[in-house]
Amino acid sequence: MDGLYVRDTENPVHNSLGRYHPFDGDGMIHTIRLQNGKATYRNRFVRTAGFEAEQQAGGPLWPGLMGNPHDAVQPGMTAHGSVKDSSSTDVVVHGDAILSTFYLCGQGYRLDPETLATLGPAEWVPAHGISAHCKIDEASGELLFFN
Repeated sequence: MDGLYVRDTENPVHNSLGRYHPFDGDGMIHTIRLQNGKATYRNRFVRTAGFEAEQQAGGPLWPGLMGNPHDAVQPGMTAHGSVKDSSSTDVVVHGDAILSTFYLCGQGYRLDPETLATLGPAEWVPAHGISAHCKIDEASGELLFFN
């Protein structure tokens, strides 16, 4: 059996401002590569703009799911406008990359399937982002989403 198993999780580097909810964690992609009878595991954070901003600040900048939106230190990056796009809700393989998405219409971050290096937001994502749980049309290979 050969292939790549991909999953995502929320793993907090910093707590959110206010009450913390498990969905507030930063996106982390996990893969298991099955090849030539061996399995290789790898994981990496999705290095979103919000992840990088909090790394630079050394702490949280946004409230989480159960927090007060007015507590945000700077504007958010999603359709909601007051939270960080943690790109932690869903993951699909589309084209030549892993696509990680967020439930509040985030940017849609692409990752290299072998190294898990964050390649950045997909260039085709509309200004208001894309929702999580995209689907791939098996006949055409097109990615279907709403925003």
